[in-house]
Formats: sequence, structure tokens, C-alpha cells
Amino acid sequence: MILTKEETRNLVNMLRSSDQSNGSLAMGIIDTLDHESNVGELLVLYYYGRQSAEYWEQSPKAFKIIEEYSRALPLTSGKILSILTSNGCSNASIELFFELFADSMRSVLDATGYITEVFNIEIVIKDDKTRKSKQSR
Repeated sequence: MILTKEETRNLVNMLRSSDQSNGSLAMGIIDTLDHESNVGELLVLYYYGRQSAEYWEQSPKAFKIIEEYSRALPLTSGKILSILTSNGCSNASIELFFELFADSMRSVLDATGYITEVFNIEIVIKDDKTRKSKQSR
């Protein structure tokens, strides 16, 4: 099963939930995924799901993929973006990464007194052919 952007977002929210059963259910779903086909989604889930590496060991196959692609934990947003864009990860995972990044940026701006309702952050991902041709230069 390959996750859609909304399914991935729902799993992120489940992992972030204060209800531990939501996190356990999310990990059960993650464990059943085709991990190789969901690399981008796994990285987004790991980074934005707010769970420790130890927690992810509940799904050893998924965590092994994360470790293989990250090579060095902890992951930063820059490392994740680099991995997503250089490893042929889905546009949906890249879009969700940016959306969640923008959400966290809005939270920081709100906390520092900026009124974030006056602007809109929109991310548009170029199609795969455009990305690949620019990467090969």
C-alpha cells in the first residue's frame, strides 16, 4: 500500500496524539506498509510524528529504511528535504513535508508576535520530469 498525502497527514496526527493508543495504531499501520515504496512518507512520519527513535523500533523494518536513507540520526529539515528530492520520493511526500514545515514556521511566527493570518504560504511542486532534468545538470 502506498500512502496518499492525506493518509500520511492522518498518521502524523495520530503519532502526535496525546492518546497513546493512536500512536500504537499508527505504528501498526506503518508496519504493514510497503516500506520501499513509502520512503518519503516514512521520513515525513518520522520527522513530524514527534516520536523517538526508540518508539520507531516497534516497526523495525520501517525504522531500518529510515536509518538507511538518513545515515546519521538525528535528522534535520534540511537533511530530510535533501533525501526527499534526491531519492525520487513522491511529490506528495515532498508537498506534505513543506506544508508541515510551513505550519511549524507559522507557529514560531505566532509565538513571536507576528500575525500570520495576513499571508499565505503556497508550495507548488514541479513535475518529476522538470525536477530530474534540473538535477542532472
